[in-house]
Amino acid sequence: LDAGSDCDNLFFCTRTLTNARNPILDVLDLLPADLDADSLPSAIPKILTYHGSVDGTSKGKNGWRRALPAHLRSCVVSYSSEISEAAKKDIWEGFMSGRYRILCATDAAGMGCNVPDVDYSIVFECPRSLSVLVQRWGRAGRSREGIEQAVNRAAVAHGSAWQT
Repeated sequence: LDAGSDCDNLFFCTRTLTNARNPILDVLDLLPADLDADSLPSAIPKILTYHGSVDGTSKGKNGWRRALPAHLRSCVVSYSSEISEAAKKDIWEGFMSGRYRILCATDAAGMGCNVPDVDYSIVFECPRSLSVLVQRWGRAGRSREGIEQAVNRAAVAHGSAWQT
C-alpha cells in the first residue's frame, strides 16, 4: 500500500546559523534540558545531521558529545564514505535499533536511509540542489503512528539559492 508522501507530522524550519565555526551550538536546544547521570539513551531524540565534509561530521560528533553527560556520549557517531563497509553496517543497525541516537553524516548517508523514527533531520550548509534538501528533510517523521514529535529543522549556513 502506497501511503504517499504527505506527512502531517512534519514541520520545516530554515534558519541562519549564528555559530558558523561550531553550528551544533545552534541546535543544542533539541536535547532535553534535564539530561543527567540517570538519563537513559532513549531520552535523547533520534537526530540525523548532514554536514558538507568528513571534517564537519567529526566536529559535529564532538560538539554533540560535549553537550551530553559522559555516559551518553557513545550514543553519537559519525558516518561518511571514509569508514569501512562493516562500520557503516554497524552504524546503521545501531541507529535503527536506538543504540546510537545522533548520527552526523555526509552525503554517504543520503539515499537508502530508511530509519522510520528519526525525530530531527538537520542540514548544515546548503546542498547542491533543492531535491537533495527535500530528500534530507524527508528523513524525519517517517513513522506515521501516534502523535509525532518529529520536527524537521534545516539550519542553512552557507550556499546560494537554487536556480529554477
